Amino acid sequence: MSSPFACRYAILQFLPYVETGEFANIGVVLFNHEQGSLHFQLLKNWKRVTDFFDLDTKAPLNACLKLVTEDLERVSRLLATLRGQGKPEPMRSGLFDELIRRRETMFRFSPVRALLTADANEAVKQLYAQYVEHRFATKENQEVLLERELKLLFQQNKLAERYRSRAVGDALFEYEFPFVAEQGQRIRIIKPLHLTHQKLTKAVDHGVQWAGRIRELRRRALLNGEVLFTLQTGADLPHQQVAQEVTEILQEVEASVLPHHASERILTFARQGF
Repeated sequence: MSSPFACRYAILQFLPYVETGEFANIGVVLFNHEQGSLHFQLLKNWKRVTDFFDLDTKAPLNACLKLVTEDLERVSRLLATLRGQGKPEPMRSGLFDELIRRRETMFRFSPVRALLTADANEAVKQLYAQYVEHRFATKENQEVLLERELKLLFQQNKLAERYRSRAVGDALFEYEFPFVAEQGQRIRIIKPLHLTHQKLTKAVDHGVQWAGRIRELRRRALLNGEVLFTLQTGADLPHQQVAQEVTEILQEVEASVLPHHASERILTFARQGF
């Protein structure tokens, strides 16, 4: 069996309405550092995307995706040329960094993450199944999708066995959390929040609701431990203001708050006490 090697990957996302921050995952791009090669898989069935965002036509999407595909193929060929010329790894890695650099368009790449694998092509298939094939739920299920991202992050960093979904509270007053770790008499909770609602008041209400739950659990002495909320919000100023408002509300109930894409800081919180 081949030894695992280091790879980095990013998820290609489609944002038809950049101002709201809502997106659908439509592809996976992976860079193999050992071979200096690019591997990717993109969505072919656009009907789920157009239905998800209530779009009338997929013609503009096909045209844009064609350009993205051509760009990926171009970079893949260039990486093969550099590899054949014996160019150093930092040069090849720099091409990948430039490819996934965030741009203000309807397509963007997620923050990059790392993994170890012995088969880059199989890793792309697994990531595609995880992030793309199961990402077309209703808009109300966005937090389930965020939970899947955290679950994969924990699996890749050997934390999945420590954090399990469970209810916190008693028979009369309890709430279900997706990630709970027991540390003796204390617990550590991680909960993602989706705040990209088109109606801003709904996003604020969502944060207020969870702050109220944490406050009541603490007041009843049913929650002894630390809580982290990870926030997924829109890139526009109004949504950023909502995120700041919700952050302050959650901090008032002694909860920590981080952006959902801040993987390393989330892992730092998750590892504390172990």
